[in-house]
Amino acid sequence: MSAEDWTPLAEEYIYLLDVQTDATRAPPAHDDQSLSTEPRLLWVHVVVIVVALFLRWLCKAIAGQRPSWVRRAKTAAALRTWRIRTDARLNQLADAVTRLNVDVDTAKRYVLVLQAFEEARSQQDATEVDNRILELEQGADLPTINAEPPKTASHWRPSLRRRR
Repeated sequence: MSAEDWTPLAEEYIYLLDVQTDATRAPPAHDDQSLSTEPRLLWVHVVVIVVALFLRWLCKAIAGQRPSWVRRAKTAAALRTWRIRTDARLNQLADAVTRLNVDVDTAKRYVLVLQAFEEARSQQDATEVDNRILELEQGADLPTINAEPPKTASHWRPSLRRRR
C-alpha cells in the first residue's frame, strides 16, 4: 500500500473517532472574552482596596487621630531624647562617683542604675531610672546634675486632640 492509500483510511478512522467522542470541532486556541475580563477584575479589586484605605484614612483625619506610625515615631523620638539626656547625666554622675571616692554600696547602686538605664524600653522604665538616679544623688550626697522630674505620660503619648 502506498501513502495515498493510507489517507482515506486515516480520514475514515478520524471521522469515526470524532463521531464516537462527539467532537465536531477543535476548541478555540484562546477565548478573547476571558482574556479581556480577568485584568478588569483585577483592577476592580485594586480600586476597591485603595478606596477603602482612603476612606479609613479620611475618617481618622476627621476624627483627629494620628496614624499609629506617627504616634510610635513620636514615642521613639521622646525615648531617644530621654536616652541622650540621661546618658550625659549618668556620665557626669560617674565622674562625681570616681572623684569623691564613695563607698562600695553607692558604687554598686550606680552600676545597677546604669544596668536599668540600658534595659529601659518604656515610659515606666524611664521613670523608674530617673527616680533611682535622684535617689542615688540624694542618698550619697552627690551633686544633683541637671535633675529634671521624671517625664509624665503626656510626654510619651502625644495628645489625640487636634492642634490648632
